[in-house]
Amino acid sequence: MYGAILGDIIGSPYEFDRGKKTKDFELFTKGAAFTDDSVMTVTVS
Repeated sequence: MYGAILGDIIGSPYEFDRGKKTKDFELFTKGAAFTDDSVMTVTVS
């Protein structure tokens, strides 16, 4: 569960980004926040 929530937070700034695909990015940026996916993960668990 922790991995899913952390992945959601780390990926949230890039969720709708259609730009260049790269493996070089910062993990926690200013725009990182939990989304509804994290809320649903906690609710279902």
